[in-house]
Amino acid sequence: LASGLNDTNSGCTAIGNGIGSGKGISISGFSGIVTIMGNYIKSYNSDYGGGMNISGSSTVIIGSNTIGGNSASCALGGGVYVAGGNILTISGNMINGNSCIGGGCSGVLHGGGIYVSGVNTVTVSGNTISSNTCINPVGGYTSIGAGLSISGGNVTVSGNLISGNSNTGIATSAGGGAYCSGTTVILS
Repeated sequence: LASGLNDTNSGCTAIGNGIGSGKGISISGFSGIVTIMGNYIKSYNSDYGGGMNISGSSTVIIGSNTIGGNSASCALGGGVYVAGGNILTISGNMINGNSCIGGGCSGVLHGGGIYVSGVNTVTVSGNTISSNTCINPVGGYTSIGAGLSISGGNVTVSGNLISGNSNTGIATSAGGGAYCSGTTVILS
């Protein structure tokens, strides 16, 4: 699609083989509105964002998806990875059983379920974020937000069920369920 147009992805089933490299959904540098709704994304493995990898896109809406069993071998966003952008809304999703795995590219593991960095306005609401993990098989790493890790401008996290997320083999950790930082952070 040409820059400035809108893109909608809905109602798809994407099941990877759980090995090798390959993202369920990958979008980069899109200046229109990206809407990802009603998809089933399972068993993908990638360096960043096994289930979804979105970078530098203006406005992104991720809603009513099931994202499970995905992994990130460079320890950022096993289920969902979003870097850069203006507005991000993550709402009504089931994000379960994803993992970020240390020993790859970084000494810090972020967001087994969701990792967001550098987005101006982030809203995460009405999701189930459970049983996601940050795993370090070699020890000595730091984990930040096994379920959800966000660093951005204005961050609102409300009405989510965040449970059973964990850090395994980690030297230090912050936010087993959720870790949020930004100019303004609202948690409810």
